[in-house]
Amino acid sequence: MKKLILATLIGFVLLGCENKKGAFLETVETQNNIPTAVAKLIATIKAKELTHFQTIDHAKNAKDVGLKLKPETVVVFGNPKMGTLLMQCNPSMGLDLPLRILFSTD
Repeated sequence: MKKLILATLIGFVLLGCENKKGAFLETVETQNNIPTAVAKLIATIKAKELTHFQTIDHAKNAKDVGLKLKPETVVVFGNPKMGTLLMQCNPSMGLDLPLRILFSTD
């Protein structure tokens, strides 16, 4: 059993970080840098009367623990009234809500 688990872990390591199998993601390019794109999204969220819950700067958090990471920021937002209604119907929606958008560079 230990050999099987170890072989599986080695397999994941050999596949690398680029395995996106099963990921349902839409990638959109922007001409803006990350801080500008994030600011524009937050302004749009507020203009649409949605709630901006948090902005997470993963690169800053990595730097704070002595590691390097290319610029990567997540904006967490949503509509608590609508989200609550969805979760009342289907509690597992709590795994998908609130909504998140990741900004990164390639």
